[in-house]
Amino acid sequence: MTGFLRLGSRTNNPAHADFALRIQSSLQGRPKAIGAGQNRLTGNVPWTGDFSASPAKSGGKGGSGSTGKGSTGTYNYSSSFILSLGDGPIVGVQSIINGNAIDFLVTPPASVLADLEALGISPTYGNIYGATFILGSYTQAPWSFLTSNHPTQALAYRGEALACFANFGLGNSASLPNFSFEILWGINSDIPALGPDANPADWITAALTNADWGVGFPTTLLDGLTDYRTWCRALSMMISPVLTGQTALQSHLSDLMTGTAADFVWSGGKLTIAPYADQTVSGNGYTYVPVVTPIYDLTTGDFLVNQGSLGNESGDTPIASSRKDPQLVPNRLPLEYLDRSNLYNPVTIYESDDVSIVASNRLRAADLRSHHFFCLAAAASSSAALQMQREKVQTTYQFTLPAQFIRLEPVKDIVTLTDPYLGLNRQPVRITEKTENSDRSLTFVAEEFLGYAAPPLYARQKSLGSARNINVEPGLLNPPILFEPPDQLAGALEIWAAVSGQNTALWGGCKVWVSYDPAGTFIEVADVASPARMGVLTASLPSISANLAGQTIDNTNTLAVSLAESAGALASGSTIDMTGLTTVCFVDGEIIAYQTATLTGANAYSLAPLVRGAYASTIATHAAASSFARLDDAIGKVRFTQDRIGSTIYLKFQSYNIYGGGVQDLSTLASYSYAITGAALASPLPTPTNLRTVFSSGVTHLY
Repeated sequence: MTGFLRLGSRTNNPAHADFALRIQSSLQGRPKAIGAGQNRLTGNVPWTGDFSASPAKSGGKGGSGSTGKGSTGTYNYSSSFILSLGDGPIVGVQSIINGNAIDFLVTPPASVLADLEALGISPTYGNIYGATFILGSYTQAPWSFLTSNHPTQALAYRGEALACFANFGLGNSASLPNFSFEILWGINSDIPALGPDANPADWITAALTNADWGVGFPTTLLDGLTDYRTWCRALSMMISPVLTGQTALQSHLSDLMTGTAADFVWSGGKLTIAPYADQTVSGNGYTYVPVVTPIYDLTTGDFLVNQGSLGNESGDTPIASSRKDPQLVPNRLPLEYLDRSNLYNPVTIYESDDVSIVASNRLRAADLRSHHFFCLAAAASSSAALQMQREKVQTTYQFTLPAQFIRLEPVKDIVTLTDPYLGLNRQPVRITEKTENSDRSLTFVAEEFLGYAAPPLYARQKSLGSARNINVEPGLLNPPILFEPPDQLAGALEIWAAVSGQNTALWGGCKVWVSYDPAGTFIEVADVASPARMGVLTASLPSISANLAGQTIDNTNTLAVSLAESAGALASGSTIDMTGLTTVCFVDGEIIAYQTATLTGANAYSLAPLVRGAYASTIATHAAASSFARLDDAIGKVRFTQDRIGSTIYLKFQSYNIYGGGVQDLSTLASYSYAITGAALASPLPTPTNLRTVFSSGVTHLY
């Protein structure tokens, strides 16, 4: 009966074929991977095709497509597909990894083969999967297989490295294999003897400035990172990072700074990286020599009232301090890295402070540090040792100094502190933070420095034998620039005055006095606390046609100016600064904003591009020697009422020196006259719309 119902002949009950291909990863919107050195990653599938299923044969007499005696009841599948490997161009694919099977396309070092043999893995060689690799140039052509067989789907995927498989046999599973690839990226092999890993300095430079995938940081503002590069080389801290998902670059770089015991700092107007080094280190043919000589010996006579909020000390204490609880300081630090010799599987190493463990009779482990950008045991070990050393820094100090100590830079500079109240005698500390206060004093945060304090780089200045003359004469005034700004700029009826002194080393500012009668009483109305950045045009500026639909951007002409009379300096801005009118200037009656200030000589600049006719001012031609002033907080402002339009106002500028003394005698000063025109009210008023009138009871009502 069983034979009659055919329930016992399972080999002749073929399974149903799968009609859909299962894919490990095919995510729309997934970012392209980026990386450096050599690391392992899985691909993302942007294209599949040619999926087919055919009955598997057992070697019987059944013919092709038969489900008779030659069939096993299962199906064999095949498909063509592309795997995206990341942003190119890459140097190449070193190996293809499928589970614990590894196929080398490039013969690895003998040490790697020895490690694989110890793991019981026998690799294959020579691209046994028949993959075609396209390295991801931005001029690459489509995969030739697609061009021949699927021309309407033949996309080049420019700038994307690809692994391509044509009619790949999937066996009896309708799923793509879970391939991963060992990629050699464009930035690699900083020290060939250590392997293909990259220098962190090169990776950071690319992440900030790369034209295709970087964040657009200006290369002119990035230092060469020479010291940091040498630091990483001497300590074997080479990296192979790979970013496969959306990651905040700030977070990634912060982890990298922690892993390499360094930090970003601004130095000399450029961004650089300074290591937290306290002694000379050598390795791999490189030597890093840190600057550990204290810059200053600071004593109680140097400190101002502390404007920080560190610790519990009152503001009367010149130095505030805060110390970690020693019982909470970790004495063991676990660090996880990806071991290249173990197929990039994660490995955890431990760095311990044995002295602390024995002394406290207690093990205090820090949180696991996952630094998967390390693929070398030597790099991970160096990083763990440095981070364990950083954990020993337990005391933080905060103090406020006068403005002349502004040259001190975080991370790079060391000073010593002497304060009998805290029991400090030339305690060396490393500056970690610097904040400028509203009174131009500087508040510093510093950490204890575990190295040796040598004599300071700068000794105290010898006494000059006499005090400075705070009543020195400030000198004569440059002819002031007087004008009425547009109402949109000033927001009120005002006269603006750009004022500076001829003695730029001594002139500090002036008090502004006004009167409507030259022989009458003058009244003080303003105080200009710093010289205006003013001067003249060194070449003519042509007029251009106004743009009626928005701002008038002048990309053709250049505004050439000299600020020699005021010893002024100009800084460049961004496009947003220009269009947002942050960099506005007065140019012979026209209000102009600029983007880039290029130094062409002593206090001489070339300004371009320009926003012309800002705040509804009139675009005009300006001859050489016309007046120029940068409009900022150094401009004096005098208000007047509408009934004063048409009258003449008289102004006196009572100068004082940079110390606030040497104030001039007002009665000896000449006055400058200005005829008020009410130019701010001459701007065109907006045209009213939706206006209607109703006449009722002898009165016209406007709505």
